[in-house]
Amino acid sequence: MNILYLTGNPNLGSTTRVLQGLLKQPNFGSRFVTVGHDGAMARWLAEHNVPRLVISMDAPSKKTVLRSSWRVLRVASWAKRRGVSVVHCNEHDIYPFGRVVARLMGVPVVCHVRFRIERGFAQWAFGGRRCPDALMWTSKSQQDACQDAVVGIVSEERQHLVFLGVEPTQFNPQQGVRERIRREWNVLDHEIVIGTASHFEPRKRIPDFIELVRRLRARGLPVRGVYAGEPSIHFPNHASDVQQAHNLSGLGDRLLRLGKVKPIEPFYQGIDVFVSTSEMETFGNSVCEAMAASKPVVAYSGGSVHEVIGPVGQVVADRDLDALTNAVTVLVSHSNLRDEQGRLGRERVEHEFTPQIVAERFQTIHSLVHSYRTSSKSR
Repeated sequence: MNILYLTGNPNLGSTTRVLQGLLKQPNFGSRFVTVGHDGAMARWLAEHNVPRLVISMDAPSKKTVLRSSWRVLRVASWAKRRGVSVVHCNEHDIYPFGRVVARLMGVPVVCHVRFRIERGFAQWAFGGRRCPDALMWTSKSQQDACQDAVVGIVSEERQHLVFLGVEPTQFNPQQGVRERIRREWNVLDHEIVIGTASHFEPRKRIPDFIELVRRLRARGLPVRGVYAGEPSIHFPNHASDVQQAHNLSGLGDRLLRLGKVKPIEPFYQGIDVFVSTSEMETFGNSVCEAMAASKPVVAYSGGSVHEVIGPVGQVVADRDLDALTNAVTVLVSHSNLRDEQGRLGRERVEHEFTPQIVAERFQTIHSLVHSYRTSSKSR
């Protein structure tokens, strides 16, 4: 079966990380990709010889009807020549474009919802004949949180749960990397590094992470905190709140702000414990990555984060900084426990959250919608 994947993300990471893993999987038919803008993702596709088309996929509108129609026709023609039988929208915000492409081709369309959606969006994007053949959620928590948005619009039979994942081998330790990174961070031999990585958004609660490190130091524990990330385009002013919390912590060089870190894999090699203070994730990518890197994880429940961690890490209630501090204290004090939880986390990723598993689940859904569309046409 030939699948056309549409993604509006021109960058590597975030929503394209799982797509990269999928495209590397053999024996899952031919895959083609349309990218909304030129960038790192388009270059990666070229390097891996994945057939691709770079073109804007803004939702068709009255103001841009001619330009939008030309783009839709171009993508549909390009895909049809390649025998595409299913259109797969990698993010829900490009679904309106992908739906029109699929309709012109006469093939089913599926949509992967990546964040929380509101009722208004669901009515506009999925209402009536615009309903996708399959709607996919990244976690049960996300699905539950969005049910009021889609009830009566997308039937339960068309909804599917597909956890995301990472390629575990991508996070295998590389010789000398841990030592190099810790030298760059000026980490002393006896220190335990507590790390986190995320965009600077209010829901990520980075100031909680900073306060966690301050409390651990106040307990006399030999810890150093590092946090990677950059300001979110949606909350550009929140970076100043994070910096203020940093300045007021009094931690000096025991707290390091790294900024944007690419590639991210060496960051995980350098830390000893990963902490997630996010109170809402539709899928905890950074938590999954830390587990793949064999790092123990302590986290707020964080929407779906507890689903990713399962029984192999420490989960506390959102905003319960006392419980978070106590849980990290135990890990800091027991190296054997850090090693054991890191090993169990890696095993959980290998068994539950790999591109192979995601690809198999996608293949099942693609086959289901294709067979249903084919049987409907024959009647």
